[in-house]
Amino acid sequence: MSERRALVAGGGGSSGPFLCRALRKHGYRVVCAGRSGAALHAEVGEAAADIVEVELTSEESVRACVQRVGAVEAMIYNAGRLDLAPILDTSAETFAASWQTNALGAFLCARHFAPMMIERGRGSMIFVGATASVRVGARTHAFASA
Repeated sequence: MSERRALVAGGGGSSGPFLCRALRKHGYRVVCAGRSGAALHAEVGEAAADIVEVELTSEESVRACVQRVGAVEAMIYNAGRLDLAPILDTSAETFAASWQTNALGAFLCARHFAPMMIERGRGSMIFVGATASVRVGARTHAFASA
């Protein structure tokens, strides 16, 4: 039987290390991907077999990540950008940056990991959400809308 591999995109932060440990516990070889390899090493530690630096909002960077990582059994998109501010204090650039990470990054990972899953006839994609996507607060509009 071949090794089961999983990628956690956005492997740092509050839930990334938990996801990496849970996948490892269930027999996956875990690849943790995110912006800062050093930060990921510090947060995830031994839970990930491999750390890959990737800018999830860049198609070129995601494509390079997919080429480096190869086929995975599971792709978990856990990245998210949360800028807390009232709407009148939120710039268009801040709003767009949230969309870039929360929506475009998820699309790019799905688009580039899907062909290998389709070719192999198996694979799963999980997109981690937050309660803010269904229960919007006065300062979470950019995050919640993506």
